[in-house]
Amino acid sequence: NAGNPFVSILDNGDGMTEGQLSQNIVLGSQDPTEKREEGDLGRFGLGLKTASFSMCRQLNVFSKTEETDIAFRSWDLDIIREENKWLVSKKKPNWYDNLHKKIILGETGTLVLWKKCDRLSEFFDSEKKLKEIGVDLIAHIGTYFCRFLSGQNKIKITVNDTNIQPWSPIPEGSRSLSEQSIGNVKIRSFI
Repeated sequence: NAGNPFVSILDNGDGMTEGQLSQNIVLGSQDPTEKREEGDLGRFGLGLKTASFSMCRQLNVFSKTEETDIAFRSWDLDIIREENKWLVSKKKPNWYDNLHKKIILGETGTLVLWKKCDRLSEFFDSEKKLKEIGVDLIAHIGTYFCRFLSGQNKIKITVNDTNIQPWSPIPEGSRSLSEQSIGNVKIRSFI
């Protein structure tokens, strides 16, 4: 991207309305004492923001539901530093319409786009190194999400146009030992 790499993470899920995105972009957006919903992905409302800012200075989130148009929110650390205020941008940027068709929203879903990727540039100073991290990411996701990538309700995840294949660390035919419990944690060993 002309020396300005960016990272896009796109899904085709249900998306978020303007109100939902507005709530979810806030740091610490959930009360940790509230009861968790079954499909709850996060607990403290910090994961997306802190993970993003560990790699970039600008976090952009676009989201669309079946009933709504694209909602947009952006945090830019340069603006926050300059203004000395935690300002969130709500106006969809003009550059969204120039993104490659592979990374724009479809009928529904969410697009997380990192720009000003200074941390990535520090660690991965060449295109070759960026491709290497993509290969490592494919292996990592294939292992950690193997249960989601196989079976009846499997999902599809791609990295740089490569479909991720599941790799289970527990080979088929492994013998399961008895289940043990330590507090609320259940442990099942395999041979």
